[in-house]
Amino acid sequence: PIVDKYKNIHGLVTLEEILSIESKKNIFFIMAGGKGLRLGDLTKDTPKPMLKVGNKPMIERVISNAKKNGFNNFLLSVNYKKNKIINYFKNGSKFDIKINYIKEDNNKPLGTAGSLSYLPKTEFPVIVSNADVISDIDYNDLLNFHYENKSDFTVVTASNEIETLFGQVELKKNKIVGIKEKPIIKIQVAAGIYVINSNLTKYVKRGVYLNMNELILKLLRKNKKIFSYSINGSWSDLGSKEDFISIQNKYN
Repeated sequence: PIVDKYKNIHGLVTLEEILSIESKKNIFFIMAGGKGLRLGDLTKDTPKPMLKVGNKPMIERVISNAKKNGFNNFLLSVNYKKNKIINYFKNGSKFDIKINYIKEDNNKPLGTAGSLSYLPKTEFPVIVSNADVISDIDYNDLLNFHYENKSDFTVVTASNEIETLFGQVELKKNKIVGIKEKPIIKIQVAAGIYVINSNLTKYVKRGVYLNMNELILKLLRKNKKIFSYSINGSWSDLGSKEDFISIQNKYN
């Protein structure tokens, strides 16, 4: 049984499920170098990935879900207050995993994709995740999707609703034929989780600032196959103080 600190049951994992978890050879790469400026004073003394969601740092929740899916080889890209992350996880042995680090220069951040240039050579696709994305995504299903579609780069996407600030006028030439008051628009957004074939890192120059959207556009110009994997489970991006505070109710 999966229980909380009050012994309330929240789920069940069978022995068959535990024994069927296959250890993955893929690297699980976590981007954990951001300053988290939108979180204000919360990140003044603590790097954003180490802010606790419930009783665990948010990055530990990312690692725990990946480990549950059979990943045990982690690479963390760290920058802002990096030593607090490194001192907590060390080499990963206390979590029964292996952790290595890419230590960015404090005065030269690499963006959300630049540190991919330091990936070691590997024949397997690499899972990439932002440290502030809390999700119950099935990484095994994500990898299978990547393989089945012979994708070069897979972007995990999530459905998001945006309420517009104005009434939407429907026109036929210059004649108004309808109006919707502050309609809600549904869009697919990048969820901060990706699968990248390791040979694509040649398009990332070492030591040069690069964001993920810029890398994706570059790969599209190279005619690489990029697919969207739509997430079905829960997903939260803790980019703002409001998002960070609201998710606490779920884990406290």
